[in-house]
Amino acid sequence: LARQRQTSDSSQWSLPDNTHVLLLDDDPAIRDALSSLLREWGAYVTACATTREALQVDRRPDLLLIDYHLTDQHLSDQQVGTDAIELIRARWASDIVAILSTADPNETIREQVIEVGAHFLPKPVKQAALKLKGIGFG
Repeated sequence: LARQRQTSDSSQWSLPDNTHVLLLDDDPAIRDALSSLLREWGAYVTACATTREALQVDRRPDLLLIDYHLTDQHLSDQQVGTDAIELIRARWASDIVAILSTADPNETIREQVIEVGAHFLPKPVKQAALKLKGIGFG
């Protein structure tokens, strides 16, 4: 349940307090930018570069935000972000809301996202699009 923050800036949007977002992206610039944005929205963010790191997180995430193409030694060459979603959900719970992000226009990726019950978010990630995905959260 996304909400407007009660501030002087009525456009300030936020997630429920302390929503734990597990962010998995191998690009440090993207990890940093998305982490900052999500924290501004009130989220508790755990940013990981690899699936191995994500699987070692000691707090159940409420929301997954995962890159499709991961350079990840924990995943084989044939495994991608949808595989990471399945591994993380197997660790915690199958009902964790997941958003998969990629700049790859391949339609097969969208089909894979649907198969794992995740939401698709194209890169570059736009704040408005991320908000729309987050509105359904909760």
